[in-house]
Amino acid sequence: MLENPYYKALENVKNVEFDRVDIDGNAHSGPLVRLAFASLYDTLGMCLTDETTVLLLYALVHGNSDFLEYVLVRTDIDTLAQAM
Repeated sequence: MLENPYYKALENVKNVEFDRVDIDGNAHSGPLVRLAFASLYDTLGMCLTDETTVLLLYALVHGNSDFLEYVLVRTDIDTLAQAM
C-alpha cells in the first residue's frame, strides 16, 4: 500500500514554539513541518465554516498526537466549538 505524502506531512507537523524532537532526540520518518500551533488553532477556529478546514482539523487531531495534545490543553476550546 502506498503512503499518502500529504497525510504523512500532517502527521509530522511540530509546534515551532515547543519542539519535543529537540528534547527527546527522536528521529522522524518523512517530512518535518514546523508551525506555530497557536496561530494554526486560531486560524482553524475562524475558518470552520469551510469544509476543507474541517477536514484539515480532523486530519490533524486524529493523525498528529502533538496537535491533539495542544488542542486538549487549550482553555478556549470554544474557539473551535462555536463555529460548528
